Amino acid sequence: MKFPIAALAVPLLTSITSFGADQPSLRVQALSPEDSLKSMVVRSGFRVELVASEPLIQDPVAVDFDEQGRMFVIQLPPYNAYAVPDFKERGSIVVLEDADNDGRYEKQTVFADQLKYPSAIACWDGGVFVGDAPDLLYLKDKDGDGKADRRDVVFTGFETDKAGESHLNSIRWG
Repeated sequence: MKFPIAALAVPLLTSITSFGADQPSLRVQALSPEDSLKSMVVRSGFRVELVASEPLIQDPVAVDFDEQGRMFVIQLPPYNAYAVPDFKERGSIVVLEDADNDGRYEKQTVFADQLKYPSAIACWDGGVFVGDAPDLLYLKDKDGDGKADRRDVVFTGFETDKAGESHLNSIRWG
């Protein structure tokens, strides 16, 4: 399988919000994945390749690759829990596969959903560790259908802030 230097390029959406209650928010228009890629400045000797974008993924916050070259992507819908009444969306993890070995992912399976606020992921032993404050979870597909049917709490006690956002941002050494 071909692995690009940069695994994921997604359009950049920047919001500029005024603090005055009577002034509407200003938004910078999102770029297409291709235009976003073209706008990147890359050091000599490096390159960025687009391997996945919308609609295959939505609101990605973390990725990792397993031993089979599959990309596990945490998707987290943007929100501010204390500012959006009755917000119901949850985080999820999708698995992307490059079925035709061309370096672009075209197959997507929802691996896990209904996660509180997933923010960190690391593949291990056929499954994934997921930071989903207050818990560190281990998720694994035991029956081969591409969906996690094992969900263990490995450790708990990580804090969240008033908005419900995780204080568990990475589970990588260093």
